[in-house]
Amino acid sequence: MPPGAAAFVLGADLLAVVRSAAQAGWGADDLLAEVLLREHRSGAYPSLREHEFVPGRAPEENRQARRRAIEEGYFLLGRLMSCVALMNEGSAPLAACDLDSPCPVAVTLRQAGVAMTPARLAAFRQFMLVHATHGLNPGEFTARIAASVRTTFPQALVASLMVRAGKVHAGALPECMRQMATYMKAPSRQAFVADLLRSGALYGFGHRIHKHDRCSGGDPRVAFQVARARDAFPELAQEVAALEEFTRTVERIRPGLAPNTDFGAAVWFHCLGLAPQVGAGVFSINRLPGLVAQVINQLDFKANALRPPLAANLPYTL
Repeated sequence: MPPGAAAFVLGADLLAVVRSAAQAGWGADDLLAEVLLREHRSGAYPSLREHEFVPGRAPEENRQARRRAIEEGYFLLGRLMSCVALMNEGSAPLAACDLDSPCPVAVTLRQAGVAMTPARLAAFRQFMLVHATHGLNPGEFTARIAASVRTTFPQALVASLMVRAGKVHAGALPECMRQMATYMKAPSRQAFVADLLRSGALYGFGHRIHKHDRCSGGDPRVAFQVARARDAFPELAQEVAALEEFTRTVERIRPGLAPNTDFGAAVWFHCLGLAPQVGAGVFSINRLPGLVAQVINQLDFKANALRPPLAANLPYTL
C-alpha cells in the first residue's frame, strides 16, 4: 500500500456520516468541516505549537517537528479526498488492499465510481493543477490566521473551509453547475441567458484580475480547461460546443463579460457527470494543498495572533 494510503480508508462510523450527509443533501464544505471536527475531537492532533520552528533548538529537532506537521497535513488531505469521493452517486469505498495506485487523484476518482481512461486521468490532473491554489485568497489567509494562534491542524482547515463556502468564493461553483444544467435543458438558451443577465444572478463569469479586454481576452485558464475537456471526452463534443456557445451568448449580450475558472470547472464536472456538491468538493480538494501549505508555513513564525495591517477604529476618543 502506498505511503499515506491509510487516510483513504474510512472506518464504519465515518463512512456512515458521509453517506448520511450525501442523502441529506449537505454541501461539500459542511461535510468536510464535520469530518475535520471529528478528527480534532479524536485527540490525535496536538496544538500546532508542537510543530513550530523554535530558534536555538537543534536543526534536526526542528526538521522533525516540521515533518510531523507535513504528515498530519498529508493524512488530512487523503481523508478529505476520500470523503468527497464517497459523496458521489455510484461511489464505493475501497479497502486497504485495493489502494494499489500511488496517485491520490486516481484513488479519489476510483472511489467516486468515475471511470477514467489513462488519457482522461492525465487531462484531469492537468485540470486540477490549473485550479491549484494561488496567492493569499480569503481561505488561504484564514488558514494562516488560524495557524498563527496555534490551534490544531484540523481546526485551522475548518476555519479556512468555512470562509471558502461563501457564495462569492467557492460557493459560486455549485451555482454555476446548476445554471449550466438548466441552460442545457432550456427551450430557448438565448432567452435563458438573457434572463440570467437581467436578474444579476449569473455565476461563472467575471474575474477581479483577468478582465476581458483587447489585451488579455479574459482568464487564459478557461480556454485551456475547456480544450482539455473536449480532448478527454470526444463523445461529448456537441455538449461541450453548446457550453462554449453559452459564453458567446453572454458576451453578445454583455460585451466584456468573460467566463472564469468556475465555468471551466463546471464544464469538466458536467462531462464527468458529477452532482453540484460533489463538484464543489473536488474544487475544495484542489485548494486543500494550498491551505495545508499555508498552515505549515505559518509555523516558521513566532506564535502570535496574526493581524492584518488595518487601521484601528476605536469607539472612543482621547
